[in-house]
Amino acid sequence: MHIQPNGNTSPCCAWPNSVEFDRDTVKSQMLANEPVVGCGLCYAQERSGQPSLRGHYNTYLTGEDIVAVDLSVDNVCNLQCLMCSSEYSHANAHREREVLGHSITGDTVLSNDVYKSVHWPSVRNLKLFGGEPTYSPGVQRFLEWAEHNVDFSVIHIEVQTNNTIQPNQRLDAVLRRCASLKVIASMDGTPEVSRSIRQGTPTELQWSYWENIPNAELIVHSAVGIYNALDVVDHQAWLRQHHPQWKYHRECLVSPEYLNLQNMPEELKQLYAQHLMPQDLVDYMFVDGADLYSEFYAAHHAYQQRYTLTSPEVLTNYMMDNPRSTDYAVLRRLFSTQ
Repeated sequence: MHIQPNGNTSPCCAWPNSVEFDRDTVKSQMLANEPVVGCGLCYAQERSGQPSLRGHYNTYLTGEDIVAVDLSVDNVCNLQCLMCSSEYSHANAHREREVLGHSITGDTVLSNDVYKSVHWPSVRNLKLFGGEPTYSPGVQRFLEWAEHNVDFSVIHIEVQTNNTIQPNQRLDAVLRRCASLKVIASMDGTPEVSRSIRQGTPTELQWSYWENIPNAELIVHSAVGIYNALDVVDHQAWLRQHHPQWKYHRECLVSPEYLNLQNMPEELKQLYAQHLMPQDLVDYMFVDGADLYSEFYAAHHAYQQRYTLTSPEVLTNYMMDNPRSTDYAVLRRLFSTQ
């Protein structure tokens, strides 16, 4: 069960928001080996020989009970990441109202208590995401409720965090007594690059706190797009030098679409390819996509009005040589189709 900040549920995080989810219907389709509309992404990955989330879950999710819960209880976050929306950070709502004319979520703060309907005795895997779980008042309400309803000693917990805030005493106690702990810390490049993408990130992060929890599995996750693709190699080298305890994982941004490497103009792709990039990123970049440079240019202009940005020199030069309109109408048209 994947619980979103607004309280909507789906079978996993890959299920599209635009597809309605009814658990009984999907369950009967799966048992009958019929295709499920919301599982299209995993089907496509499997056809192309890539590992899918569906395949991953099928290795350990069996039986009739819900044993894994992805839990977001609100969208309260302390950062304003360039690739995020108000759906997962209430702090982005003002930016959307100024640029799009409305916030994507409508309300500034989303919250839910769907967790109260979960049959917790069967749950063995819990993912806490946000907003930001170390900052979220909803997480604190959940933990207070859970004191008499959840046995964390049998639950394997994964925390997805921006690594900017140390957990308070209540959350710390849960993380130290759970069956196992996996920490996914979001960092999108070397410190300066990551701070530019994840606006509001302080200079000092909480590396030592997580490193001092016994037996915690530590992973840095990077979302790679147009702003940081040329920083990936340097980022990995920085991690090896400063935090060798942490594993590294990255994935390519597909949303918002204008930050997707595949949706850059062909000539910009050629310029990127002249620089040091992992080969799999180059291969991904040259898959045909829509040319959304006008949308990117307008979004970049909106960001510049609000933040201090660090862009790779090749991108900065390209934008100077290829100016486009800063009319936000192109963004409004794109988001109106989402």
